[in-house]
Amino acid sequence: MKKIVVLIMAVCLLFSVSAVAKSSVKINLPHGSVYQGFGVGFFGGDENCLSLKKYINDNENALQAGLGWWYWGNTISFSIDYLFNNFSIVVVDPGDVVCYWGLGVSGGLGEWFNAYVRIPFGISYVFEKNPIDITLQIVPAVGWNNGLSLGGTGGLGARWYF
Repeated sequence: MKKIVVLIMAVCLLFSVSAVAKSSVKINLPHGSVYQGFGVGFFGGDENCLSLKKYINDNENALQAGLGWWYWGNTISFSIDYLFNNFSIVVVDPGDVVCYWGLGVSGGLGEWFNAYVRIPFGISYVFEKNPIDITLQIVPAVGWNNGLSLGGTGGLGARWYF
């Protein structure tokens, strides 16, 4: 039943962001990668989720959201992060490498309600000629999970930009 709810929420989330995607403008990253500024993809790890990302402020920042399933607590999960991007830590050719960190919130509803403040750290490789990125992310967090707790998540993901 919970998986059906996650699927329904994911479809609703995709339809709700269609207006944002249609208003996207092309992003020219520092080393030649060009694609539209709205990405949709999937993250796998201890939390499997649909991932959305939108670059803002001339690529200096991004908004990232996730909706998925965390199997440790049979929990429907969500997250939203504000990211700070750095394109100069790792320079490759072809493509671009984006190192980022941010601040966000996450929550879930399963056997009990949980809410966290999270600090995502990640690195993404953006292909030069294809509208795709591959991302590795680690996210320490502190919050409420049937009591005060330290936690975190991490995973590997990919997004397609349009």
